[in-house]
Amino acid sequence: MSYSDYNSGKSQLIVPSADKVFSDLDLSLTKHPVYDDIRPLTDLNAVKNAVKNLLLTNKGERPFRPNVGSDIFALLFEPDNVFTLEGVRQSIQDMLYSYEPRINQVYVDIDNTSDENTVNVTVGFNVRGIEQTETVDFYLERLR
Repeated sequence: MSYSDYNSGKSQLIVPSADKVFSDLDLSLTKHPVYDDIRPLTDLNAVKNAVKNLLLTNKGERPFRPNVGSDIFALLFEPDNVFTLEGVRQSIQDMLYSYEPRINQVYVDIDNTSDENTVNVTVGFNVRGIEQTETVDFYLERLR
């Protein structure tokens, strides 16, 4: 059985090893033009959205799950050195391995632009059952 990545507009077919489609709620609450309902995220976009939401969540923000979160924003106010960036990298990897069972082989690339008070983060991972590497890019900004 094969599934297309409906949300990305690509015509590429994705063939998972199990007969299941990953789906998630789109937090932007985009309306489906035909069904007049919220459009769900499916396949790779669902996993990418879940990864980004996990990383941008601080510990204690989710009701009934206070341990879920990466606390990478707290590390941004530590001294700007290699140890802090390694702490951010390790926090991201630990969080994803602990709370996102749909992915494996996580790598994190961090580009620190201390002049602009931002940290650009690229998280790469493989989705289980799909032989394809995906990335999620975002930046963290220090506000002073």
